Amino acid sequence: MGSKKPLTEKELEYHANLSDSEFDEIFGEAGDDSSYYEPSENSSDSDDEVVSDLNKGYTVYMDNFYNSVTLTKLLNTRKTYVCGTLRSNRKGNPRDVVNCKLKKGECIWRQNGPVTVCKWKDKRDVHTISNMHSVEMVEVSNRNGKVSMKPNIIIEFEITTKECLTLTDQIKCCRTTHL
Repeated sequence: MGSKKPLTEKELEYHANLSDSEFDEIFGEAGDDSSYYEPSENSSDSDDEVVSDLNKGYTVYMDNFYNSVTLTKLLNTRKTYVCGTLRSNRKGNPRDVVNCKLKKGECIWRQNGPVTVCKWKDKRDVHTISNMHSVEMVEVSNRNGKVSMKPNIIIEFEITTKECLTLTDQIKCCRTTHL
């Protein structure tokens, strides 16, 4: 199995236009781990080529492998919304957010135009990025009933991506989150 790369614009558009039965025939049922995406030889690593024609109002939930401030700004200009985790060492991250030492439960964020970068401390530092949220702290309770505060960006990302564990599920979620 080769390295997994983001789907190209044409591949995203193709998968988005498949009926559910055609999709399941190609990729298998949701949760079936036997299928995987093998990138085509003409796949490009260029952010611009991947998102050049996404002006359709999609919301994309991405993990830290794909996300960056630059990509989020670019997607925002293409009317595509982003929410996800962010690697702390990405170019363009606000230094004061990345370098700030937090205690468990604390949060810091910076907003530049529509792009919000947030750092929240749980057991570890969690960095998030969004171009569709302002940060609000929300009360949540754990299994034992202990109440704590968590940023809304993290809550939405966790809820939305909880069922999207395999690539097949990720593509299905992408197909169903059109605004």
